[in-house]
Amino acid sequence: MISGLRKRAGQFVLGRNLRQNKRGVRPISLAEVQSVLILVDIDKKEDFKAALEYERYLKKEEGVRQVDIFGYTDKKELPEDLIAMANQFFLCRKDLNWLYLPTSKDVVKLFKSKHQLLIDTSFEESFPINFALAVSNANFKVGPKSKHHEQYLDFMIDMKDRPNVQMFFAQLNHFLNMFNRIQ
Repeated sequence: MISGLRKRAGQFVLGRNLRQNKRGVRPISLAEVQSVLILVDIDKKEDFKAALEYERYLKKEEGVRQVDIFGYTDKKELPEDLIAMANQFFLCRKDLNWLYLPTSKDVVKLFKSKHQLLIDTSFEESFPINFALAVSNANFKVGPKSKHHEQYLDFMIDMKDRPNVQMFFAQLNHFLNMFNRIQ
């Protein structure tokens, strides 16, 4: 009962943040993007590895200057083998307050910084990921199609036949390159 109350209170705060977040939605192509925030569930090792590979791809192949990664684990502690590099931010359950919201000022500052593109890689609902999606000032928010994320994302990619992050990144590149041709 208490966890249900906590979740409802957290959802209320999340909804309020979403309504107060006035940002301009602007689709952007890979050719012009210069700052990206990638959200990833670090409990899924393959997804995290794919996100790191995509970060390298964006920097080296596409010339993106700033790529930040935010990772969340639903465990009490961060994995011991996890080493945060520059522009990588990680949270675990103990880093959340009673309403399941992040307590780290650096992480909240990261979410509110102006990224041109936010990429959500989660296929399932995660409250801290939803918080990032709600408060982010990113110009364009993309992710896999999911009923849990539709209110937060500007563009969703249907991955029901191939629900893995590597295929999602391939599809994302395809669609972001299409925006280049349209503009």
